[in-house]
Amino acid sequence: MAADADPISPEDCSVFIEIWADVNETTSGELKGIYIVDNRLEEGSTGEGTPELTTVCGRNENVCWSLVPVDPNVTKVGWELSEVGPCPAWGADGQPKRVNATTFTGTARNVVQATPYALAFNVNHETIDATPSMQVRG
Repeated sequence: MAADADPISPEDCSVFIEIWADVNETTSGELKGIYIVDNRLEEGSTGEGTPELTTVCGRNENVCWSLVPVDPNVTKVGWELSEVGPCPAWGADGQPKRVNATTFTGTARNVVQATPYALAFNVNHETIDATPSMQVRG
């Protein structure tokens, strides 16, 4: 994927990471009420439901990150997944890109052991940062 290419469609992803936010618990700068989950438990992901999730996937798998409310009926004002930060796993051309206000997609290009990366998001205008990890197997 070239640096200026469109983001990958979520339908083309096999790895899904969701950041669940409980608006009744979230506070700016704190991780209370934040639950990060993926669909890779059988592949060896650990820390499911915590901000320290380590997702395990294979090389060249497409990954989709989504920010979602625990309560689907909540009014989503000021909701944004603002960053999926750099990580050696993305390689030169796999850096995640914004699909829409609450979704990013990218590709796990390089084999790496569990390596942290930054997630930054806003929930009801409250800024929250988390540092999950990605492990990519060959």
